[in-house]
Amino acid sequence: MKKSLAIINDDVALQNRILDVIYVIAILQLLMTVLAGMPIYLLPMAILLGIAQTSILFMFVYIFFVLPVKYIMKKTEQPEVDSE
Repeated sequence: MKKSLAIINDDVALQNRILDVIYVIAILQLLMTVLAGMPIYLLPMAILLGIAQTSILFMFVYIFFVLPVKYIMKKTEQPEVDSE
């Protein structure tokens, strides 16, 4: 039971990190929009594009790096032996 709770906590921590990165991307898009001299009304579009690019990147990383590692860890996990 504790192991499954740890996995859930890891997933929540990962989601929080992803949200933090999305916030940073939005702030960077704001700075790039202002520095590039784009009209400020294009800012929502720039933020959405930055979040979309980041989401695609995270999806790629999760599918090709995180899931295989989780699969390998599960396959190589040693069963616990109760010593009495």
